[in-house]
Amino acid sequence: MAITPPLIATGTTITFSSGFFAQILSMGVTGMERAFVPASHFGSAGAMTFIFGTLFDNGSVEVEMHYDPDLAPPLGSVAENCTLTFLGPVTNTTIVGSAAMTNFSWQGALEDKFVANATLKFSGALTITP
Repeated sequence: MAITPPLIATGTTITFSSGFFAQILSMGVTGMERAFVPASHFGSAGAMTFIFGTLFDNGSVEVEMHYDPDLAPPLGSVAENCTLTFLGPVTNTTIVGSAAMTNFSWQGALEDKFVANATLKFSGALTITP
């Protein structure tokens, strides 16, 4: 299935229920995976076989953003609602789930802006609304 026209990442936003906000430079969801157990044995022939688990990991959101040192990142906070909104040519798609910030780092250089990187770990199910 082709995506026509291709979606552009510009305009994508991330919103935290705590009110933390940043101008996003880049972001991506990583580490989505489903558990599996090898089921092959010494008598197996050919390709390996697996038993697939019913639980899965929704991964993490890695975000690069402009950083305002006056805004404290919610690194010590409990999981909160996190909404990713992707702008489409006709409708927007949202992914909503519970996430907590697990990593935060920032840097700045002479005559340049402050930039931060953060990792948010999803917990539980995600709701995807096209």
